[in-house]
Amino acid sequence: MRGRTSKRAGRILVAEDDPEIRELIGRALVLAGHQVDLCEEGATALAKARQGGYALVILDYRMPRRLGTTVLKALRQDDPSTPVILMSAHLPDDVRAGCRPFAPVQFLAKPFSIGVLRDAVARSLRPRSGRRGPSTPSCAAPGHS
Repeated sequence: MRGRTSKRAGRILVAEDDPEIRELIGRALVLAGHQVDLCEEGATALAKARQGGYALVILDYRMPRRLGTTVLKALRQDDPSTPVILMSAHLPDDVRAGCRPFAPVQFLAKPFSIGVLRDAVARSLRPRSGRRGPSTPSCAAPGHS
């Protein structure tokens, strides 16, 4: 799924194994003016992310072939600065804590509204002044923006 590109909006990679959620996120981001690439599993997400050119990578935590956290850690070896949003219906506290060294990363609790998604994307794409990312990753709860 590709939409119109604007420099401000940026190119986003979305990795989500549920086809309905993947398409919904893709459509919402395209309508917000982003160019979006979609994939359904972690190994493909990592291969696409390593090709570069993404302003943001959105990963589901539980995906076939590679967990979102595995993709995040591998991505950071090549690219320490591209923001990542890790989404999950259940993300254990120890997993969240283990992601902190891989900032910038935000956590998005499923289910979430399109408004919460847009807010998380806007925060992720906001310029960071010389920092690698927030010292404490953000966590958007369902229904909160």
